[in-house]
Amino acid sequence: MNIEILYGAANPESERAGLAESPLWDDQRQCWFWIDIPKRRIHRHSDAEHRVWQLPQRDAFDPGAIALSDSGELLLALRSGIARLNPDINSADITPEIWIAAPYNTATTRFNDGGVDAQGRWWIGSLFAPKTHAGAGLYCLERGELKAILGEQATQKPWQDWGVTTANGWVMSPDGTHLYHADTQAHTVYRYDFSAQLPVESALSHRQVFFQTADTRKEANPSEPYQGRPDGAVVDSAGNYWGALFEGGQIVQTAPDGTILQKIALPAKCPTMPCFGGADLKTLIITTAGDRPANELAQYPANGFILSIQLPVAGLPTRRYHPQ
Repeated sequence: MNIEILYGAANPESERAGLAESPLWDDQRQCWFWIDIPKRRIHRHSDAEHRVWQLPQRDAFDPGAIALSDSGELLLALRSGIARLNPDINSADITPEIWIAAPYNTATTRFNDGGVDAQGRWWIGSLFAPKTHAGAGLYCLERGELKAILGEQATQKPWQDWGVTTANGWVMSPDGTHLYHADTQAHTVYRYDFSAQLPVESALSHRQVFFQTADTRKEANPSEPYQGRPDGAVVDSAGNYWGALFEGGQIVQTAPDGTILQKIALPAKCPTMPCFGGADLKTLIITTAGDRPANELAQYPANGFILSIQLPVAGLPTRRYHPQ
């Protein structure tokens, strides 16, 4: 399978991401967006141009996820809360105003990963940096109101008990009946039944393990090399789950019944999230991490680059947040 570099190879010293994440395809503007978390940058890329918006170099502006809105704006999930950006302005240093304050302790937690559902709601996970327990969760922005769905801030059990340490891999099945959500620290992707007819706070039920990898990093003689841990994900039009395995150097395509269909080895050790896009939705781009040991570059020269693969299967059209 031919894996190309969408962005990064022209000038690796300046273009290599620290940790690229949250790729999006904008079908209206015909361009890609993604973020670089440690460098606090937002990227916009097309064949014609590349733009970069630089956030302030302060923890409060750590980006964790982005989404497109019906208003044409780009929504930013920053450590300190949710902000908005006009994605048609030129590259610039920006200091976005916080629209909705973060619902957690920003000293220990930030937003991480997410996506928009068929009802136009933006689901956003979080990351609990101390990693001492499952102190992170899942939130949902519904018509301007941010609601706690999973984790300690949820309204009642069992949702309070379904917290995670590092939220990732949020996607919905094409028919809207299942929601997938990963806990990277636990090496696990969960699948939930989802009911669009119920209030969003109680719409999830029947959590079950969908996909797992073994944490063999501390084993003296592991039976197989470390496969990585689940990071970001996307579903295709057939309902297959495409998940990035951080530190595993691969993308895994899994059928809705949990059968592994294929594994695609990558020239980057730490893929973070795949995304379908392009005119026919058959281009899969993959963001990766570049803040890695120097000796890793010899084996994984595309660390920190944005990768691109042409596939026979199409993804789903980009969903946008509905403010009203």
